[in-house]
Amino acid sequence: FWTPPGPPAQFFVDRAPRHVMMKQGVLGIRLKIMLPHDPEGKNGPKNPFPDNVTILDPKEDKPITVAAKGDEKAAAAARFAAAGGAAAATPQY
Repeated sequence: FWTPPGPPAQFFVDRAPRHVMMKQGVLGIRLKIMLPHDPEGKNGPKNPFPDNVTILDPKEDKPITVAAKGDEKAAAAARFAAAGGAAAATPQY
């Protein structure tokens, strides 16, 4: 995983350059280790990596209560029941 320069590289990457003097010349080694996220801050940085994605559970869908096309009797019965049944069907004079 490559971390670009900037704050993530400063917090999450530990660098260790070493130089060895040999008979033929100088041998240099640069080591970079990416630290894991540690919420307690003991073994790594306390703040999470900026590209961390949290996936939430989807909301529960409500059931659809629409009558099927061509089912006028069921739709009329649903409107009748929603209006209050037989009491709403009789006119008030």
